[in-house]
Amino acid sequence: QPDEATRVISILGRRGQSERAFEFWQTLEERGLKPDVVTYNTLLDACARAHLWERALLILKVMEANNIEPDTVSMTTAIAACRRAGKSETALQLAVQMKEMGLKGSIVTRGEVLWSLAEEGKDDEALSYLESMEDQGINPDMQCYDAASMVCLKLALSVRYCVLSELLLYANQACVRNNNWEGALSILNQVLSKSNLLNKENMDNLFFNVLSALLDAEEMDKAEEVIRIMRSYHVSLLMQQIIVTRCTCSYFQH
Repeated sequence: QPDEATRVISILGRRGQSERAFEFWQTLEERGLKPDVVTYNTLLDACARAHLWERALLILKVMEANNIEPDTVSMTTAIAACRRAGKSETALQLAVQMKEMGLKGSIVTRGEVLWSLAEEGKDDEALSYLESMEDQGINPDMQCYDAASMVCLKLALSVRYCVLSELLLYANQACVRNNNWEGALSILNQVLSKSNLLNKENMDNLFFNVLSALLDAEEMDKAEEVIRIMRSYHVSLLMQQIIVTRCTCSYFQH
């Protein structure tokens, strides 16, 4: 039964036994059993977990041969397999193929493509892809900005995006989570060079994010400099108290 087969493949995939999952699927084919799209998607997930991008592409071809149309989940999972294997070009080709098939990619699909581009250092393509999302009226989520954190300087400092406070905060938070204090500091400097980009609350958050990144990286001199700048921006007393808990008293004695 398809449901039982799907369950077995899912268990094997989550256990990292992709080869056994693939062998089990082959036995289904040999017995003349016809898996449905959900079963194939589960098998694709096992491939993605094991970074078996070529096998994922093979499964898509088998689905086509069996007259089973891949859905958004199928294509997104295949894209994930390619991305995790470092095959960004193939991931992009699949994204184009999705469009040609009339499938509307999910936000997860776009996040996978962005991760692929960012991990391969294709900054300009990643930025163009993110811009195309906005052109289509799609609101990138945190996963997308996380993926773009490696290219956050081109992202957050671009002429088109530097006026969007939401993106600036997302990119800054992504930098902090990815231990990219240089990017976080550069975004702060960009904000400081403009007037009224962020409101007071967001400025508090921005200072705190940057200081957290600098302290975690033990960049004490830069942290002291940011604290001096922060004072001139009249950061709220509450935020100063929060920062005190993260910093030693010596920072405020200079």
